Amino acid sequence: MSALKLSGALLIVLAGWFIGFSVAEKFRLRPVQLRSLQSGLLMLQTEISYTATPLPEALSQVAERCDLSVRELFKGTAQKLMTRQGFTAAEAWNMTLKDWQLRVALMPGDVNILRHLGSVLGTSSREEQEKHLLLAREQLRQEEIKAEQERNKNETLWKYTGVLTSLLIVIILY
Repeated sequence: MSALKLSGALLIVLAGWFIGFSVAEKFRLRPVQLRSLQSGLLMLQTEISYTATPLPEALSQVAERCDLSVRELFKGTAQKLMTRQGFTAAEAWNMTLKDWQLRVALMPGDVNILRHLGSVLGTSSREEQEKHLLLAREQLRQEEIKAEQERNKNETLWKYTGVLTSLLIVIILY
């Protein structure tokens, strides 16, 4: 086998490996990010319910204490509210969510839970917001259970599929 063919085969295998591991990584990250979101929402609930912190400040404080993967959601929303450009909490949350969702491994259903939560943030009493935060956390917990099952089923599958598919392509080509 010539050096050119060998290099081509190696590139195909590496590309397949990379694709398989990238897809598998999304299956691995989703449950982790859902847990981080639940933790962040619990902190937000505490800030709103027990310390009566104003929403922009509460979001900022949560951003400082939560995991890096979800920090941008809380921090971005807080920054938009603090700019005093007239955004409602729902508008600030949804604008931030729209950008943030492109950088995380969440599914559309997960994002819809957060979008619904954003529509009620800052528009009701503390007790009502606490109920909505509790509901969102419970829904995210259910999604986390499903995501963990999907991870167990699909993570290894995708790792092997990427490599084996690329090896099959190399065999067919050469």
